[in-house]
Amino acid sequence: MGIAGPKENFGDEYVGTFSPNAYYQFNTSNEKMKPFLTGGYTRAFGRDSGVNFGNYGVGLTYWSTDRLGLLTEFRHHIGSKEGVRLQLWTIRFGLAFK
Repeated sequence: MGIAGPKENFGDEYVGTFSPNAYYQFNTSNEKMKPFLTGGYTRAFGRDSGVNFGNYGVGLTYWSTDRLGLLTEFRHHIGSKEGVRLQLWTIRFGLAFK
């Protein structure tokens, strides 16, 4: 789940996003740094309507302990509405648990 919108009129033009994705994590010799690829579906919903997007991205999880990681991810969402191509670029930061 997320929220996105233009910085100029964020309060009037924001949209919510729901994005189930698949991940592929690379095996590396560094146990703390784990890069990954992601891709899937995004549904954007707002005050007036919704839009379907496909998305793909890359990310990195830094495991600071055996059970807690810091996640950084970049995604590119591509969709269309009424014949207009839409693109949404997102950067996410978060926590990962195992």
